Amino acid sequence: MKRFGALGIAVLLLATVIGCEQEEQYHARILGGRLRDLYRYWSEQGRPTVFVATNFIYNVGTTNQYFFFTNQVDAEGVLYHCRFAIRDPNRFQKPGVLTITDEGVVLWVGDNKKAVVAPDTKHWSSK
Repeated sequence: MKRFGALGIAVLLLATVIGCEQEEQYHARILGGRLRDLYRYWSEQGRPTVFVATNFIYNVGTTNQYFFFTNQVDAEGVLYHCRFAIRDPNRFQKPGVLTITDEGVVLWVGDNKKAVVAPDTKHWSSK
């Protein structure tokens, strides 16, 4: 009986860890879609230099703020030109931003400068 209890706890712990990773991918998918919408709205407005994201995207709370992010990022040997990003420490385990590029690609750019292409479609975690 003790062996079964230990096995049950191990399974629950594993499910929790796997659940966290799927949760981050889920949030990357949702927020990546919102970044795509924001990019589309910005493009439809003629790509203005003064652009207030909250006129087009509603921020929930104060932790997930959209902003211009015009960095160039080398990921998997390709140079991407970022446009907008969101930082949401309540959704991702490691510090970083989710960004949309002019090439139409969603990237995760960690504060450690590591970039992940398409975290919204891959089995992914910021860990």
